[in-house]
Amino acid sequence: MMDAALRVATSLTKFNSSSDARVVAFAHRATRDVFATVNLMLIHKEVAKAIYFGNKRTLTQAKEYALSFAAKLKTVYQNNGEGFAPIEIDHNQTVQANVFQFTAMLSYWYFTLVDTESLTLFRDELCLNPHQGMMYETVARPVAEGSIRLEREKTMEETRAMLLHANERLEWAVKHEMSGKKTSGKKGKKNRG
Repeated sequence: MMDAALRVATSLTKFNSSSDARVVAFAHRATRDVFATVNLMLIHKEVAKAIYFGNKRTLTQAKEYALSFAAKLKTVYQNNGEGFAPIEIDHNQTVQANVFQFTAMLSYWYFTLVDTESLTLFRDELCLNPHQGMMYETVARPVAEGSIRLEREKTMEETRAMLLHANERLEWAVKHEMSGKKTSGKKGKKNRG
């Protein structure tokens, strides 16, 4: 299922501005709907368990499976996101945003179900560039984790509040990182690294 969803997203890269507009619009809607559906499914722990532990995988096998899928996702994000369709095909980067949320949900469940000692391992495997990392941390992760916590899609008001909070956290972390302070742990301690 996850491989199929990823193939659908990357299939949009085959279109360009000279492609038949009706075909492009249909493909875009279909891709958006696939990811909206998968993301709704990933709200539920049972679905994530089935993805990671399907076919009676052991914990070690689940970790290997997850990281092998992260490597497939990495191909979409690499080279500044060459696996994503251009903006004239993916208007408002709707599909791209859904893939980011998909990634954040898989990362959350990886940490929660598979490897509770590696908070960012799944995300780190993607080798996101700084812009992608910012999109991931300020939009995708808060939206994904918020949906999982609520066990439903969020209202626009809830989404705005989550994004505002995530943006404030990021600004605080950047400010403290630039000043040489730790972004976690006790306030006011200098980073000794």
